[in-house]
Amino acid sequence: MKRLHRPFFPLPFLTGATVVVVSAIFAACASSPSARIVNAEANALLDNGKYSEALVKYKESLAMARAQQDRSYEAIAMYGMARAYGYQCMFSDSEQSFLGSIALQKEIPDSPSAYITQNQLELARLYIGHMQWRQAIKQFDEALPRLEKLNVPSTRPVSFSLVLQDYTRALREAGEQAKAEAIASRIQYLNSGKNANRERVQSFKPYPGSCRPSP
Repeated sequence: MKRLHRPFFPLPFLTGATVVVVSAIFAACASSPSARIVNAEANALLDNGKYSEALVKYKESLAMARAQQDRSYEAIAMYGMARAYGYQCMFSDSEQSFLGSIALQKEIPDSPSAYITQNQLELARLYIGHMQWRQAIKQFDEALPRLEKLNVPSTRPVSFSLVLQDYTRALREAGEQAKAEAIASRIQYLNSGKNANRERVQSFKPYPGSCRPSP
C-alpha cells in the first residue's frame, strides 16, 4: 500500500514564485491506517487554505502515530504541522516542527533520502520568507547533494534550476556574490529549450514573512 504523503519536494521559495513539484519516487510500506487517513484529511485542508483546521488534524495524526509507535508517520505529521504553522505566521513553531521532523527522519532506518530533502528544502523556503539567508543556505547546502544523488538535475532539470535560483538568491543576500555567480551558467543550461518542455511546474502560495491582522 502506498503511503499518503505530501509530494516530494514541493518547493515554492520565492515570493509570488513558481513552485517546484516533483512526484513522490518512493512507495513506503503500510502504516497506521488511522494516522494515514487523518494526515490525508489534513493535507486536503491545507491545500484549501484552511490552515488552523489542518493543524488540528496534523496534531491528531501525530498523536495517533506516537501511540502506535509509528516514527515514520510521526515525522510526516510534524512536517505537515510545520507547514500549517508557517502559513499562519507562527515562525518559531514552524521552524521547530520542521527541525523535529528532519531529525526524526534521519534517525529512522532506511528513511528515503527524498523525504529528508523535501523537509530541508521546505525549511529553507520558510527561512527565505523571513529573510534568514544564512539559515536557508545551510539547508540548501545539505539538501542539494541529496538531489544530485537522486538524479533530479537530469530527471527534473527545470525544477532543479528553481531550487538553484532560490539558493543563489540566498547567497547574494548573504553577500556571497562569487558563489552565486558560479551557479548562473548551470541555471541557464537547466532552463534551456530542450529541458523547458520536459516537465510541468505548478504555482504555490509562499510562506509569508509577516502577517497583518485582519481588518
